[in-house]
Amino acid sequence: MKETFWSHTIWYFLLAFVTIGLSVFLLIKSNNRKFTIGFSFAVMGLTFFAETGLLTLLDAYKYLPKLSSDPSLDSVIGNYFSQFSLTVTAVLVSIFSPPKIWYFIIAAAYCLIEVSFLQLGIYEHKGYQT
Repeated sequence: MKETFWSHTIWYFLLAFVTIGLSVFLLIKSNNRKFTIGFSFAVMGLTFFAETGLLTLLDAYKYLPKLSSDPSLDSVIGNYFSQFSLTVTAVLVSIFSPPKIWYFIIAAAYCLIEVSFLQLGIYEHKGYQT
């Protein structure tokens, strides 16, 4: 096992694990699973399209999961973890319309994740501050 697993990769896997749990919850609680899956793919496609511009063309940020020796590929892989998480959260909020307080809780959670990833040195952004 690479030495960077415990310092970098584990945090991305933890994010994926939580996201998979939310996905299972979403599918269990959904009244229309086919719609939920289709809507999830549509949202994921839209976010990947936007992220292509931000990540690859504008070089707005860099993910560092240390899963690849190629820095560009590594950043794209890290982006997949992030976009999967954002997609599931967006679909959860869209389908279940939680009370407004949850919007603040979710925003605070993502802000905390970003600040934590920055402090851990496993994510960098350029041109803006959290």
